[in-house]
Amino acid sequence: MDMGPDLDHGFRPRGPRRRGGRGFMGPDGPRLGMRARRGQLRDSILRLLVDTPANGYQLMTELSEKTFGVWKPSPGATYPCLSQLEDEGLITATTVDGQKVFTLTDAGRVAAAQVADEPWADARRGPDSAGHQQGLFEQFGNLAVTVRFAGQTGTDEQLAAIAQQLDTTRKAILAIMAEQ
Repeated sequence: MDMGPDLDHGFRPRGPRRRGGRGFMGPDGPRLGMRARRGQLRDSILRLLVDTPANGYQLMTELSEKTFGVWKPSPGATYPCLSQLEDEGLITATTVDGQKVFTLTDAGRVAAAQVADEPWADARRGPDSAGHQQGLFEQFGNLAVTVRFAGQTGTDEQLAAIAQQLDTTRKAILAIMAEQ
């Protein structure tokens, strides 16, 4: 069994080398992230800044937490969006302790009021009707994120109940596959 070279970066999964890298399983394991729809990052930033001023890193972290790690906006998307919002006069940036902190302007508050309460909620939703296999993998990704969250925060009793439910679900999937 080819285990591949032992690389120093620590990201290589142990086990057989996987070929390809397209689709659900990438070279480093399952892809659980998502891409935002057009305008979702902008709307999300506006809604987050209603509550409290924040820097770019705090905004990215907050979005990741609110979606249980499903959506992790990159700095390459977040900072240009912040710059655009600043150019439009919807936010202002001030330097606090050497970091840019963004605050809504009056025009930004008006714009934020027109945005859905939780524009990031789409990241937690299930699949649409296009592509059953893609929908299956999206749901698996959602399940993986939820199980990871449970593993970090659940009690021993909760984890035992979750393990039992996962086993029941696995058996139900096999029963569905056996039906022809």
